[in-house]
Amino acid sequence: MPLATEVIKGFGQHVPNVGPFAPTIGKLIPYGDLDVLAEVFIQDAHKIAAFLVEPVQGYAGTRFPPKGCLKGVQDLCKQYNILFMCDEVQSGYGRTGKDLAYQHEEDVKPDIVTLGKAVTAGFYPMAIIMGKKEVMDVLGKYEVASTFGGSPVACAAALAALDILEEESLSTRSQKLGDLLFRTLRDLDPPHVLEYRGSALFQTLVIDESNLKVTGRRIAALLA
Repeated sequence: MPLATEVIKGFGQHVPNVGPFAPTIGKLIPYGDLDVLAEVFIQDAHKIAAFLVEPVQGYAGTRFPPKGCLKGVQDLCKQYNILFMCDEVQSGYGRTGKDLAYQHEEDVKPDIVTLGKAVTAGFYPMAIIMGKKEVMDVLGKYEVASTFGGSPVACAAALAALDILEEESLSTRSQKLGDLLFRTLRDLDPPHVLEYRGSALFQTLVIDESNLKVTGRRIAALLA
């Protein structure tokens, strides 16, 4: 699982060893580095049940992996009999211009996908794990328990959100609005913006913080 080092900058000693593993174990896999991932699989595939990756890194600043990376991950997982999982909690439901972000790559179909946040369009808390039939059928009845799982209100809201996503073509609309946003920002050419990055309405502005009066934190505070 990739470590978005940009996220922990500025927190100093409060998070000295933040990462996807304890300090004494594990191996850092740089986001999108198939060679390092292959090395890990060669060495430890017998101990790995699944590999989970964001098809777009959210908090790291809307970073897409190199073209073909997800297909490469999928092929490696298949080769070593490891489940391929995509975390679409932030990127799902049209935010990147596709219903799910992994759909930006052809011939990619994860074994398992996790969803949240937009599942009920903000109406009711809910998260979803969905996957291929042969994977999900491994679990028998009553083998996974949940106190609040299957809430009728949440399920009704989730079904309504899916209907709206499809009927109103929200993924396509997201792409059109994102393109408009990109063009507008480029025309304005704000002096303190170094880079525009992302897809559709899942966008990042990289701020030039050489002038301490203009920082990402200060802009966020002014907009709050």
